[in-house]
Amino acid sequence: MISALGEPALRRREGEAEIWLYQAADCRLDLVFFAEASRLVLAHVAARAFGARRLTESACLEVLARAPNPPPWTAPGSRG
Repeated sequence: MISALGEPALRRREGEAEIWLYQAADCRLDLVFFAEASRLVLAHVAARAFGARRLTESACLEVLARAPNPPPWTAPGSRG
């Protein structure tokens, strides 16, 4: 995943899960992983519009795919 999208803007643990957040100007992408046999397995993906533009999930993924690699994809202090 990192080779395709770069480092996530945010990476945090919640119980047994590890959550990664990718961001672009109009979109956020949440990835939820669980550890399985010493590797992370992707369990859930959610793309969502952010800000004034209301994009479909597929349009949001297109924006993220075109975002600069590696991040930061947003100005300092605008994560989240």
